[in-house]
Amino acid sequence: MTILLSLLGTGTLRAEPLDCRRCHSDSEKASVRHSPFAAGECSSCHQLAQDKRHPEQKEAIVLVGDGSKLCSQCHEALDTAKNVHGPVASGDCIFCHTPHSSPNDKLLKDTGIAQCLNCHENKFQQKYMHGPVVEGKCFICHDPHQSDNPFILKMGLPALCLSCHDASAMSGKSVHAPVRKGNCLACHDSHGSPYRKHLRKDFQENFYLPSTLTILPFVLTVMRRR
Repeated sequence: MTILLSLLGTGTLRAEPLDCRRCHSDSEKASVRHSPFAAGECSSCHQLAQDKRHPEQKEAIVLVGDGSKLCSQCHEALDTAKNVHGPVASGDCIFCHTPHSSPNDKLLKDTGIAQCLNCHENKFQQKYMHGPVVEGKCFICHDPHQSDNPFILKMGLPALCLSCHDASAMSGKSVHAPVRKGNCLACHDSHGSPYRKHLRKDFQENFYLPSTLTILPFVLTVMRRR
């Protein structure tokens, strides 16, 4: 059993079971609860400040560590890769997660793309949208904590794109240079675009003029002038 030692007015210590849920119970109804909170092990993260009485004095209960140092006592450190998400790099885990309970998976404060839009600008209102973006599933492509790939992508290119898209476009006898290099983003926007196929700029369906009788007179005129 966890014991809380608090000071009486005479300066002597008082020992009693530590069960914060006797007073702090608002979060218990949430569907997802942090395991120490669910088990009533509040002292895993909180402790009594020296020479303070709880609940009589303010700031009597303090955290046993600051920021990510507290979380890394139980959770694996997630700031060791080449590219680290800003809140992770600053040790601000509770910017995205609630420390006690949440109605959302992973104790996230919001769901889907709403979580990301708390910081990132909403540029996702294009005519043609990438499927995962429409569904608000940013984590299909991005790791929310860290990655050795640019833009905190889960995999490098083109492996990431080919985890969903057919690789047959890269298997022809003649392959477009950006495709051959695996640089899909040279032509496509990964989130959305006003142009079909998520292209960065418009591109004609029929690149060459069709060989029909309607343009034959024009072709013959050009040839006679040569």
